[in-house]
Amino acid sequence: MHSACETDPNLYREVAETLKWEDQMGSFLQKPLIALTVVGRPFQPGEVIEGRFEIVRAIGEGGMGVVYEAIDRKRNLRIAIKVSKAWLSTSPFARTGRRPQSAPP
Repeated sequence: MHSACETDPNLYREVAETLKWEDQMGSFLQKPLIALTVVGRPFQPGEVIEGRFEIVRAIGEGGMGVVYEAIDRKRNLRIAIKVSKAWLSTSPFARTGRRPQSAPP
């Protein structure tokens, strides 16, 4: 550390304090306190939501949710529906927090 900080005592002090803090924290940031269970996808291909939106397939998934391609049967449009992984309600729109949006053709 001395050779990396050479002539900058402020940098040396900052790095030393950071390393000391990380040592005191132990594995706090390396292991979660609560084990999260694997959450399944709320919709399956072929499922019809609210009698109107037919799920075609999952088209993307991230840390916060799943995006589905669907068909809006009333407007005969291809749409995308994003569903939060933290859904708490049985209503698909309460789970997503908003109504489906039209997808580009």
